Amino acid sequence: MKKMYRSMVLSCAVLASAIALPVVSQAAVNVQVNDNLVKFNSDAKPFLYGSRVQIPLRTVSENLGFDVQWKESGQVLLSNGEKNIVLGSAETATSAKGKTFVPLRFVSEELGIDVDWFGKVNLAVVNADGTTNPPVLHPVKAAYDNSGLSDKILKSARSYLGVPYKWGGTTTAGFDCSGFINYIFEKNGVSLPRTSSQMFKSSGERTAHPEPGDLVFFGKSGVDHVGVYIGNNQFISASNNGVDVDSMGSSYWGSRYIGAKSVI
Repeated sequence: MKKMYRSMVLSCAVLASAIALPVVSQAAVNVQVNDNLVKFNSDAKPFLYGSRVQIPLRTVSENLGFDVQWKESGQVLLSNGEKNIVLGSAETATSAKGKTFVPLRFVSEELGIDVDWFGKVNLAVVNADGTTNPPVLHPVKAAYDNSGLSDKILKSARSYLGVPYKWGGTTTAGFDCSGFINYIFEKNGVSLPRTSSQMFKSSGERTAHPEPGDLVFFGKSGVDHVGVYIGNNQFISASNNGVDVDSMGSSYWGSRYIGAKSVI
């Protein structure tokens, strides 16, 4: 394959927020590449500074298959045999301990790799293999079950069982899948995007273990259906049969399951 050469230039705004970061403002962050948690040296760990995740350039790049070379000119060359990215010395960020860091979005914007952020556990999942990888870290459960809102949403969902399916429907006269989800969540004070694909892309956080009240998504070549999880591997959605309960383990839905997201 023909090699691609290009220079990467980070914006001044990004650099200003990343240079000479005070240690006292840093919060611990973990990075997962595919299904493996990356191990970092104690003096070069990723951290959260404000709303920006800073990652050690060498460790993350090498875990993604890039060779890292520092040139006498002050430039840094990243190469994986197919792509070469050159960073000027003024384009890298230095932590208080003298290690080289770049913003996490460097991975997605410059290397073209999808990255998911799981804020509950400060975990960045780098999907270098092109698939959606579930997080290997999970938040510690609270000692009590604060499920009041989930209960209300599920009660609303069950109250519309039997309502017919209607393409583009958003009322009790007939729902499509996203119209139904929007209706029951909005009724309980939660606003969501209009379509199932938009919900999957921009709402909540992905979860590998859905709980009652979480959204579950289905499709063949992309998200085209959404329902609300009710427990016991079942969900409620508006499908061709109208608003009904289905099993995620059925041959039809099981083969189309894409993932789940927690939005409340």
